[in-house]
This record gives sequence, C-alpha cells and structure tokens, in this order.
Amino acid sequence: MRAGLLSHTITLQHGTETVSAAGTVTTAWTDFATIRAELVTHSIADAAMAYGEAVKASLVFRIRHFHGLTTDNRLVYRGQAFGITNLVELGRRAMELHCEVLK
Repeated sequence: MRAGLLSHTITLQHGTETVSAAGTVTTAWTDFATIRAELVTHSIADAAMAYGEAVKASLVFRIRHFHGLTTDNRLVYRGQAFGITNLVELGRRAMELHCEVLK
C-alpha cells in the first residue's frame, strides 16, 4: 500500500454501554485511533425500506492493518458517523472497511 493514497483522515471509535438508574441503556462512543485511509468507493443509492424509500450511503475505506478492529466499532469521517458492516483483510498489511451511514 502506497502512503500517498492514504489521503483521508478517519477516527475509529469504540462504544461502551451504560445503564442509568432508570434502567435505560445508552451507548457512549470514545475515540481510540485517528488514522489515514484511502477512500475506495463512495456510493449513494435509493433503498426500499419498510417505512418507504430511503437514501442509503455506503463507503469503502482501505487502511493499513489495524489489530482489534471489529464490526462493533464505528468510524467518523468528515463529522459523520459510519457503522462498519464488513472487514476484508487484504494480505498481511492492509484491510478494507465497508461502512454505512448511521442515522
């Protein structure tokens, strides 16, 4: 992977669930890494949902291998949070993150 292609900055976050005194569960997201990434694909599509049509945005980022990253984590790109839907390892040194926008 060439360093010149890693032209975007993303922040990886880990969620921690807490239960309040009233019994409601909330998730607090904390940053655990800010890394460089290559934006491979950015697509926007209309999707048929149960409540009607919705716009679905998905991104694919290529990063250097990051140990411990799972689909339970999320990433922030340009102030927007994206859920990681799939991780694809590309050899020993790189991986792709398939993401969808979180509402």
